[in-house]
Amino acid sequence: MNQQDNIIVSEFDKMALKIIRKNVSRFIRESAKRFDKKGLLLEIGPQDYRDTKKYFKKMDIQTLDIDPTTKTTFVGDVTKKNEL
Repeated sequence: MNQQDNIIVSEFDKMALKIIRKNVSRFIRESAKRFDKKGLLLEIGPQDYRDTKKYFKKMDIQTLDIDPTTKTTFVGDVTKKNEL
């Protein structure tokens, strides 16, 4: 049994996550309208959230995540000094 087996997600948390994801999607979409151009964009912590690729079509998107099992460009922790 791993630690997550005992976690119960409240209905409030489910609702809050839905609202947060909607707002993040809107922010990414609106940012892409203003800033999508040929260049490099670093997405931090992409996990399974892929709106950046959907809206930033001209950018070369690279990714960074703390989890080494994800298929990101870089693995690192933004809260610590990393050797990249």
